[in-house]
Amino acid sequence: MRIAVCISTLDRHDGLARALRSVASQRFEGATAPAIEAIVANNDPTDRAPHEIARAIHDATGLAVTVLDEPERGTAPPRNRALAQAQASSDLIAFLDDDEEAPPEWLATMLAVKARFDADIVTGPVIPTFDRTPPEWAARAYARPARATGSPRPWAFTGNVLFDAALLERLATWFDPRFTQGEDRHFFARLAATGARIVWCAEAAPREYIPESRLD
Repeated sequence: MRIAVCISTLDRHDGLARALRSVASQRFEGATAPAIEAIVANNDPTDRAPHEIARAIHDATGLAVTVLDEPERGTAPPRNRALAQAQASSDLIAFLDDDEEAPPEWLATMLAVKARFDADIVTGPVIPTFDRTPPEWAARAYARPARATGSPRPWAFTGNVLFDAALLERLATWFDPRFTQGEDRHFFARLAATGARIVWCAEAAPREYIPESRLD
C-alpha cells in the first residue's frame, strides 16, 4: 500500500518542517507499514526554502519527499498539482495543512476507520493550538464539532482527510480554481455525489498552530 500525504505551502517554513516531521513519525502496529511519500506543492517557485526543508527532513528521517513548484497562486492550483503527482504514484491520498502537526497514530487510525466502516473517504477534526489565550471570537471561530467516529459526512476538508486515489477518476476537474475558499468542501461534496462514502474519525486529530498574528 502506498500513501501520498499532500501539503500545499506558502511562506510557512517552520510549519512545513513541523508537518513533514510529523508525517515521517507515523507509526503502524500489527501490520505491514505502508510506503509513505510526502508531496509538497510550493506556491512560490522563487522560494527555495521548501526544497531545502524537504532535503533536510529526508536526510534526517528517510521520508520520501517530492517538492513541486506551482506558480499559479491560490489554494486550488497547488492542491491540484499535488493531486496529479499523487494519483500517478499512490493507492491512497491524504492531505495535511502546512500549519498542522499530525500525531504519530494519525494515518494508522484513519486506515482502521476506513476499513471498519467501509469508507471511501475518512475525515476528522483539527485541534486549534494558540500562542496565547485566544479572544472569545477566535475561540468560537476555531471550535471544532464533536461527532462520533463512523458518522456519515456530506463533505470533507483538506486539513485532515484520507481517501482512495482511484476516486479522482470520477471527476473531470478536481479543486476548482474559481473558488477563493471552500474549494476543498466543494471537491469532496462532488465526490460524495458520485456515491463516495465519507465518514468521520474523531480519534485522529492533527494540531493546527495558530499564531498571534491571526488573533488580531
